[in-house]
Amino acid sequence: MLSDNIRTVRKNKGFTQEDLASRLHVTRQTISKWEKGLSVPDAEMLSKLADELEVSVSELLGAKIETEAEENAIVEQLSRLNEQMAIRNRRSRRMFKVLGVVLAVIIIVPVMITCGGLAFFQTMRSSSDVDMAGKVTYECAIGDNSYELNLYYDEKYNILAADYSSGGKEEAQEEDIETESFIDNIVNEADNAKDTDERLRKYFSERGGTVKIISHEGLEL
Repeated sequence: MLSDNIRTVRKNKGFTQEDLASRLHVTRQTISKWEKGLSVPDAEMLSKLADELEVSVSELLGAKIETEAEENAIVEQLSRLNEQMAIRNRRSRRMFKVLGVVLAVIIIVPVMITCGGLAFFQTMRSSSDVDMAGKVTYECAIGDNSYELNLYYDEKYNILAADYSSGGKEEAQEEDIETESFIDNIVNEADNAKDTDERLRKYFSERGGTVKIISHEGLEL
């Protein structure tokens, strides 16, 4: 409902995705993901989005919310959406890992055999090294959960790739789902390593968590 409402209201206002992204200071890809239901804005961004589209938050969410409980209802609905997104993203990551292994067996192994494997891998590695100027690994902790996040970036600090792993409690709580959703958005949407560093530290600091760099290679932030 939220994704359809964002798209419908935006078009009714005569905004392109680029127009709305500029007003909210996010990327066009972020707007596209909201409208495709691939991610959802957090509570603060949802409020800004409603202001720009000149509708109420409850209209975007597609439900009538009582005034006294409006804020709690919004957070609850966003939490449910974030939980669904986190589950879908975890499934997607597992699927892509399996596909990656299959493609490696089907494509890379025959090429190694026909092209003289070691020389082929050396060529691939040198090409990658030309692009990547730095790598930073963070250890982020909040409550009983911890996350290890890797960012790979070029000499202009444009992020080339990002990945993370998590550890801690077996049962995910609401705050854990919110954090995983936040990190998923970084992995899927981040474009500048320095900006991402600031976002990461602010997020965990505001929630009583910690962020520390456990390894740094190449160009430092």
